[in-house]
Amino acid sequence: MMVVGKRYYGEDVGDAEEAKNLREVIRDAVDISGSTNMGDFLPVLQWIDLGVEKKMVGLMAKLDKFLQGLVNERRVILSSTNCSSDEKGVKKLMIDNSLSMQETQPQVYSD
Repeated sequence: MMVVGKRYYGEDVGDAEEAKNLREVIRDAVDISGSTNMGDFLPVLQWIDLGVEKKMVGLMAKLDKFLQGLVNERRVILSSTNCSSDEKGVKKLMIDNSLSMQETQPQVYSD
């Protein structure tokens, strides 16, 4: 709630499909983090992907797509107010802080 201003779990879920996708990504991340990658123990097997690496790459692609959507959505909200969130009375979120740092130092902070 503090990061993006939305609830993804509980009773007052705004977008049920988006919340379901996020919960699925988190569940998959927990599953992958608990699985054993044989390439970590036997370096000879690192060149053979036993499925864990492919799952991680797919999971990170889903997470990147989700987070980029949040950034784009917040940019639209802030640009529609046409001023900073403090001036309009819009609740300032963690993502707003990240976007303001990106505006001040675009060479350091990217999407």
